[in-house]
Formats: sequence, structure tokens, C-alpha cells
Amino acid sequence: MRPDSPFGLRPRMIAVDLDGTLVPQSDGVPAGVADAIERVQAEGAIVVAATGRSLSTTGYVARAAGMHEYAVVSNGAMIVTVDPETVVDAQTFDAAPLLDDLARLLPDATFAVERTDGVFLTSRHFVDQIGRAHV
Repeated sequence: MRPDSPFGLRPRMIAVDLDGTLVPQSDGVPAGVADAIERVQAEGAIVVAATGRSLSTTGYVARAAGMHEYAVVSNGAMIVTVDPETVVDAQTFDAAPLLDDLARLLPDATFAVERTDGVFLTSRHFVDQIGRAHV
């Protein structure tokens, strides 16, 4: 970190998005990313992933990038530890009434939800943007 930071402030935590920001849309971590994160952490800041991904699809990317402490996953619904993968806090709700209404309004749409235990539920089979099939 720059010693000439405004007002002498040094961040204690830096949250970074994963897909399309820190890593390409694929699951690989580009060369240099882990080194950059290591340098920032050596200066005393914790670097955490903040992503729409689930815990099950965040942990291995976060670890490969050198983020081993915390992550904010599921579009902010869960705060988790990366090593080991555990849920610290989760904001959940019963999605059934909403899904019933949506299915009535949009009968041809596909809906998906993920439980806090990582189980992914969907109303029909689909393949995501990076080729993973969901049933």
C-alpha cells in the first residue's frame, strides 16, 4: 500500500468482487492476483471476496487467490469463513410463496434458489454461462 495514502489511512479490510473483476468469468485466478493480494495482506489488510456466488463455488477460488479468512457470498446473504468453509451469518427467507407467485406470473421461466447448506434447487434443468448443468 502506498505510504502517501490520503490522511494516512490504511484499510483494515478490502472486499473485492470475483467474476469479471478479480477473476475472468471462468474459475481460474490470473497470474499475479494471488501475489497482489499477498502484498496487501502483508501490509495488514484482510482481503475478502464479495460475490454473488455461493459458498460452495467461492471457497476454492478465494483460496487460490490467497483469501483464506472471510467471504461475503450469495449476493450478500451470507458471511462465511473460507478455511474452513462455515457460515458465520445468513439472512434467509422462505422463498416458496414468492416462487409460487412468480411461477403463476411467468410460467415459462426457470427459477432457482440455494439453501444455506449449499444445495441448489431449480424448477427445471439449465446450463449456466460457464457450462455447468443444473438440474
